[in-house]
Amino acid sequence: DEVGYNVLQPLFDRLVDVTPDGAQVFPRLAERWEVSPDGLVYTFDLRPGIAFSDGAPITASHFKYSLERALTAPDSPFTPYLGDIVGAHEVTDGKATACEGIAAASDRRLVITLARPYPALLGALAMPFATPQRPEHVARAGDQLRRRPDATGPFELASWDEDSRMVLRRNPH
Repeated sequence: DEVGYNVLQPLFDRLVDVTPDGAQVFPRLAERWEVSPDGLVYTFDLRPGIAFSDGAPITASHFKYSLERALTAPDSPFTPYLGDIVGAHEVTDGKATACEGIAAASDRRLVITLARPYPALLGALAMPFATPQRPEHVARAGDQLRRRPDATGPFELASWDEDSRMVLRRNPH
């Protein structure tokens, strides 16, 4: 909902973001990106020194994991946004465990290859589901993941009490 979305925004950065009017996409955790002339290959170079709130470095593999997780989560509402990525349907259908079109070419380079041009991809990558995640954190948090977010944005969750009061604090990294 809108309230939850407003709380998520300062906790989670993504590769890109959109201006409030939705007219422009700008870099966040990506330093820059390039789109191939045919519109099928998006190459993102991550900013140096980006980190989770505990100081652990964020790498391209964390973005790969989170995007593949969105493809495999039961009843995920996000699979349509990623459906044009090469191999996405095989992952969603359980025929593959890794998405062929999402590659961590290096720690700082993520490459997404599409089966057909999808101009809305950058807008989809600005959505909260596209924030980088660590597999070990997701596994450790289990069904409490929403209460133990792995912050990548300017703030982290300090506390969340039973009255639904959420307190954020500055992310030191």
